[in-house]
Amino acid sequence: MTVDVVCAAPPFLDIVFRGLDRIPPSGEEVLATAVSVVPGAMANVAFALRQLKLDAVVCSRIGTDPAGRLLQELMASAGVPWIGEPTGSTSLSVALPVDGDRAFVTFQADTSIDLHAIAALAPRAVVVNLPLPGPMPGTPWVYAVVGDPQVAILREHGHGSLAGLRTLFLNEREAQDLTGLPDTRDAAAELAAHGCLVIVTRGASGAVAALPGRPGTKSGPPCLAHSKLPAASYFAMNMSPTPDTGPNSVTPGKTTPKRKPPAT
Repeated sequence: MTVDVVCAAPPFLDIVFRGLDRIPPSGEEVLATAVSVVPGAMANVAFALRQLKLDAVVCSRIGTDPAGRLLQELMASAGVPWIGEPTGSTSLSVALPVDGDRAFVTFQADTSIDLHAIAALAPRAVVVNLPLPGPMPGTPWVYAVVGDPQVAILREHGHGSLAGLRTLFLNEREAQDLTGLPDTRDAAAELAAHGCLVIVTRGASGAVAALPGRPGTKSGPPCLAHSKLPAASYFAMNMSPTPDTGPNSVTPGKTTPKRKPPAT
Protein backbone atom coordinates (compact mmCIF):
# COMPACT_ATOMS: atom_id res chain seq x y z
CA MET A 1 0.00 0.00 0.00
CA THR A 2 1.28 3.46 -0.93
CA VAL A 3 -0.38 6.84 -0.32
CA ASP A 4 0.12 10.50 -1.15
CA VAL A 5 0.11 11.84 2.41
CA VAL A 6 0.43 10.36 5.88
CA CYS A 7 -1.00 12.52 8.67
CA ALA A 8 1.20 11.26 11.48
CA ALA A 9 -0.40 12.35 14.74
CA PRO A 10 -3.46 11.34 16.76
CA PRO A 11 -6.93 12.28 15.56
CA PHE A 12 -9.22 13.70 18.21
CA LEU A 13 -12.83 13.12 19.10
CA ASP A 14 -14.22 16.66 19.23
CA ILE A 15 -17.32 17.48 21.28
CA VAL A 16 -18.55 20.93 20.30
CA PHE A 17 -21.14 22.81 22.37
CA ARG A 18 -22.87 25.35 20.13
CA GLY A 19 -25.02 28.39 20.84
CA LEU A 20 -23.21 29.52 23.98
CA ASP A 21 -23.51 33.21 24.83
CA ARG A 22 -20.46 33.11 27.11
CA ILE A 23 -17.90 30.83 28.71
CA PRO A 24 -19.13 29.93 32.20
CA PRO A 25 -16.95 30.90 35.17
CA SER A 26 -16.04 28.36 37.82
CA GLY A 27 -19.07 26.93 39.57
CA GLU A 28 -21.62 28.10 36.97
CA GLU A 29 -23.53 26.15 34.33
CA VAL A 30 -24.72 27.55 31.00
CA LEU A 31 -26.87 25.86 28.38
CA ALA A 32 -25.85 25.17 24.77
CA THR A 33 -28.42 25.04 21.99
CA ALA A 34 -26.78 22.10 20.18
CA VAL A 35 -23.88 19.68 20.43
CA SER A 36 -21.79 18.05 17.70
CA VAL A 37 -19.49 15.04 18.00
CA VAL A 38 -17.00 14.99 15.13
CA PRO A 39 -13.45 13.89 14.24
CA GLY A 40 -10.82 16.57 14.74
CA ALA A 41 -7.10 17.38 14.57
CA MET A 42 -5.28 15.12 12.04
CA ALA A 43 -8.59 13.51 11.03
CA ASN A 44 -9.71 16.95 9.88
CA VAL A 45 -6.48 17.51 7.96
CA ALA A 46 -6.72 14.13 6.23
CA PHE A 47 -10.40 14.70 5.35
CA ALA A 48 -9.63 18.09 3.80
CA LEU A 49 -6.75 16.65 1.75
CA ARG A 50 -8.94 13.81 0.49
CA GLN A 51 -11.47 16.37 -0.76
CA LEU A 52 -8.62 17.78 -2.84
CA LYS A 53 -8.07 14.34 -4.45
CA LEU A 54 -4.99 13.42 -2.41
CA ASP A 55 -4.83 9.90 -0.98
CA ALA A 56 -4.37 10.88 2.68
CA VAL A 57 -4.47 8.59 5.72
CA VAL A 58 -4.05 9.04 9.47
CA CYS A 59 -1.26 6.97 11.03
CA SER A 60 -1.28 6.83 14.84
CA ARG A 61 -2.22 4.59 17.74
CA ILE A 62 -5.93 3.64 17.65
CA GLY A 63 -7.87 3.93 20.89
CA THR A 64 -9.91 0.90 21.95
CA ASP A 65 -11.94 2.77 24.60
CA PRO A 66 -15.54 3.94 23.89
CA ALA A 67 -14.31 7.29 22.57
CA GLY A 68 -11.90 5.51 20.24
CA ARG A 69 -14.54 3.15 18.91
CA LEU A 70 -16.86 6.08 18.18
CA LEU A 71 -14.03 8.01 16.53
CA GLN A 72 -13.24 5.01 14.31
CA GLU A 73 -16.87 4.89 13.18
CA LEU A 74 -16.97 8.62 12.44
CA MET A 75 -13.71 8.57 10.50
CA ALA A 76 -14.81 5.53 8.48
CA SER A 77 -18.09 7.29 7.68
CA ALA A 78 -16.13 10.33 6.49
CA GLY A 79 -13.90 8.11 4.32
CA VAL A 80 -10.70 8.74 6.27
CA PRO A 81 -8.49 5.64 6.76
CA TRP A 82 -6.91 5.27 10.21
CA ILE A 83 -3.87 2.99 10.45
CA GLY A 84 -2.06 2.02 13.64
CA GLU A 85 -1.62 -0.28 16.59
CA PRO A 86 -4.20 -0.37 19.40
CA THR A 87 -3.89 1.67 22.59
CA GLY A 88 -6.13 2.07 25.61
CA SER A 89 -7.15 5.73 25.34
CA THR A 90 -8.22 8.31 22.77
CA SER A 91 -7.43 12.01 22.40
CA LEU A 92 -10.51 14.15 23.05
CA SER A 93 -11.36 17.85 23.01
CA VAL A 94 -14.39 19.75 24.25
CA ALA A 95 -14.83 22.96 22.25
CA LEU A 96 -16.76 25.96 23.52
CA PRO A 97 -17.24 28.42 20.65
CA VAL A 98 -18.27 31.97 21.62
CA ASP A 99 -18.22 35.21 19.60
CA GLY A 100 -16.28 33.80 16.66
CA ASP A 101 -13.55 32.22 18.80
CA ARG A 102 -13.28 29.00 20.82
CA ALA A 103 -11.99 27.70 24.11
CA PHE A 104 -10.90 24.08 24.47
CA VAL A 105 -10.49 21.49 27.19
CA THR A 106 -8.34 18.67 25.84
CA PHE A 107 -7.10 15.23 26.83
CA GLN A 108 -4.17 14.10 24.69
CA ALA A 109 -3.55 10.35 24.53
CA ASP A 110 -0.48 8.49 23.26
CA THR A 111 1.30 10.76 20.75
CA SER A 112 4.04 8.33 19.72
CA ILE A 113 4.61 7.94 15.98
CA ASP A 114 5.40 4.63 14.29
CA LEU A 115 8.13 5.59 11.82
CA HIS A 116 8.27 2.05 10.42
CA ALA A 117 4.54 2.16 9.61
CA ILE A 118 5.02 5.49 7.85
CA ALA A 119 7.90 4.09 5.82
CA ALA A 120 5.80 1.07 4.81
CA LEU A 121 3.17 3.40 3.33
CA ALA A 122 5.83 5.07 1.11
CA PRO A 123 4.10 8.48 1.15
CA ARG A 124 5.01 11.44 -0.99
CA ALA A 125 4.62 13.65 2.08
CA VAL A 126 4.08 13.50 5.83
CA VAL A 127 2.16 15.94 8.00
CA VAL A 128 3.43 16.03 11.59
CA ASN A 129 3.23 18.15 14.70
CA LEU A 130 6.27 20.10 15.78
CA PRO A 131 8.63 19.34 17.38
CA LEU A 132 9.60 16.60 14.95
CA PRO A 133 9.70 13.09 16.49
CA GLY A 134 12.83 12.19 14.53
CA PRO A 135 13.94 11.75 10.91
CA MET A 136 11.03 11.02 8.61
CA PRO A 137 11.83 7.81 6.72
CA GLY A 138 11.82 7.62 2.96
CA THR A 139 9.91 10.81 2.17
CA PRO A 140 11.19 13.98 0.52
CA TRP A 141 8.55 16.36 1.92
CA VAL A 142 7.63 17.04 5.53
CA TYR A 143 4.84 19.48 6.37
CA ALA A 144 4.44 20.61 9.97
CA VAL A 145 1.58 22.00 12.02
CA VAL A 146 1.29 23.13 15.64
CA GLY A 147 -1.34 23.59 18.33
CA ASP A 148 -1.25 25.32 21.70
CA PRO A 149 0.56 22.40 23.46
CA GLN A 150 3.22 22.31 20.72
CA VAL A 151 3.65 26.11 20.85
CA ALA A 152 4.27 25.89 24.61
CA ILE A 153 6.92 23.18 24.10
CA LEU A 154 8.63 25.10 21.31
CA ARG A 155 8.68 28.34 23.28
CA GLU A 156 10.31 26.56 26.21
CA HIS A 157 12.86 24.51 24.26
CA GLY A 158 13.15 26.40 20.96
CA HIS A 159 12.35 25.14 17.48
CA GLY A 160 15.83 25.40 15.98
CA SER A 161 16.24 25.08 12.25
CA LEU A 162 13.15 24.46 10.12
CA ALA A 163 15.22 23.70 7.02
CA GLY A 164 14.07 20.06 7.02
CA LEU A 165 10.47 21.12 6.43
CA ARG A 166 8.86 21.86 3.11
CA THR A 167 6.21 24.06 4.75
CA LEU A 168 5.05 25.06 8.23
CA PHE A 169 1.32 25.75 8.55
CA LEU A 170 -0.07 27.59 11.56
CA ASN A 171 -2.76 30.12 12.35
CA GLU A 172 -2.32 33.77 13.20
CA ARG A 173 -2.48 33.40 16.97
CA GLU A 174 -0.08 30.43 16.94
CA ALA A 175 2.45 32.38 14.86
CA GLN A 176 2.26 35.37 17.18
CA ASP A 177 2.52 33.23 20.33
CA LEU A 178 5.43 31.19 18.95
CA THR A 179 7.50 34.23 17.98
CA GLY A 180 6.29 36.79 20.52
CA LEU A 181 5.65 39.21 17.65
CA PRO A 182 2.26 40.98 17.46
CA ASP A 183 2.33 41.54 13.68
CA THR A 184 1.43 38.46 11.64
CA ARG A 185 3.69 39.34 8.72
CA ASP A 186 6.64 39.89 11.03
CA ALA A 187 5.92 36.59 12.79
CA ALA A 188 5.73 34.71 9.48
CA ALA A 189 8.98 36.26 8.26
CA GLU A 190 10.73 35.42 11.55
CA LEU A 191 9.74 31.77 11.27
CA ALA A 192 10.63 31.57 7.58
CA ALA A 193 14.10 32.85 8.40
CA HIS A 194 14.73 29.47 10.07
CA GLY A 195 14.65 27.71 6.71
CA CYS A 196 11.21 26.86 5.28
CA LEU A 197 8.15 28.28 3.64
CA VAL A 198 5.66 29.45 6.29
CA ILE A 199 1.93 29.84 5.67
CA VAL A 200 -0.10 31.60 8.35
CA THR A 201 -3.87 31.26 7.99
CA ARG A 202 -6.00 34.22 9.06
CA GLY A 203 -9.56 32.94 8.82
CA ALA A 204 -11.78 35.15 6.68
CA SER A 205 -8.85 37.58 6.22
CA GLY A 206 -6.93 35.11 4.05
CA ALA A 207 -3.39 33.90 4.60
CA VAL A 208 0.18 35.19 4.69
CA ALA A 209 3.07 33.28 3.10
CA ALA A 210 6.69 34.01 4.03
CA LEU A 211 9.48 32.61 1.89
CA PRO A 212 12.85 31.60 3.36
CA GLY A 213 15.73 33.79 2.33
CA ARG A 214 13.49 36.51 0.93
CA PRO A 215 12.34 39.64 2.75
CA GLY A 216 8.64 40.37 2.95
CA THR A 217 5.54 38.26 2.45
CA LYS A 218 2.86 37.44 -0.06
CA SER A 219 -0.83 37.70 0.74
CA GLY A 220 -3.12 34.80 -0.10
CA PRO A 221 -6.74 34.96 -1.22
CA PRO A 222 -9.63 35.12 1.25
CA CYS A 223 -10.72 31.81 2.75
CA LEU A 224 -14.13 30.46 1.79
CA ALA A 225 -14.71 28.49 5.02
CA HIS A 226 -13.69 28.60 8.67
CA SER A 227 -11.92 25.26 8.55
CA LYS A 228 -8.59 23.65 7.67
CA LEU A 229 -9.52 23.58 4.00
CA PRO A 230 -7.70 26.83 3.11
CA ALA A 231 -4.42 25.47 4.47
CA ALA A 232 -5.10 22.17 2.74
CA SER A 233 -5.55 23.98 -0.55
CA TYR A 234 -2.13 25.56 -0.22
CA PHE A 235 -0.79 22.14 0.73
CA ALA A 236 -2.24 20.52 -2.39
CA MET A 237 -0.79 23.21 -4.65
CA ASN A 238 2.56 22.94 -2.88
CA MET A 239 2.58 19.16 -3.47
CA SER A 240 3.17 19.65 -7.22
CA PRO A 241 6.43 21.52 -7.86
CA THR A 242 6.64 23.38 -11.17
CA PRO A 243 8.85 26.27 -12.32
CA ASP A 244 6.42 28.56 -10.47
CA THR A 245 5.62 26.35 -7.47
CA GLY A 246 8.79 24.82 -6.13
CA PRO A 247 9.93 24.36 -2.56
CA ASN A 248 10.55 28.10 -2.13
CA SER A 249 7.41 29.50 -3.72
CA VAL A 250 3.68 29.52 -3.16
CA THR A 251 0.85 29.87 -5.63
CA PRO A 252 -2.14 31.23 -3.71
CA GLY A 253 -4.55 31.44 -6.61
CA LYS A 254 -7.16 28.71 -6.27
CA THR A 255 -10.32 28.77 -4.22
CA THR A 256 -11.12 26.15 -1.67
CA PRO A 257 -13.85 23.53 -1.88
CA LYS A 258 -17.06 24.55 -0.16
CA ARG A 259 -17.88 21.12 1.22
CA LYS A 260 -17.96 21.22 4.98
CA PRO A 261 -15.39 19.00 6.74
CA PRO A 262 -16.42 16.70 9.57
CA ALA A 263 -14.65 18.76 12.23
CA THR A 264 -15.04 22.37 13.21
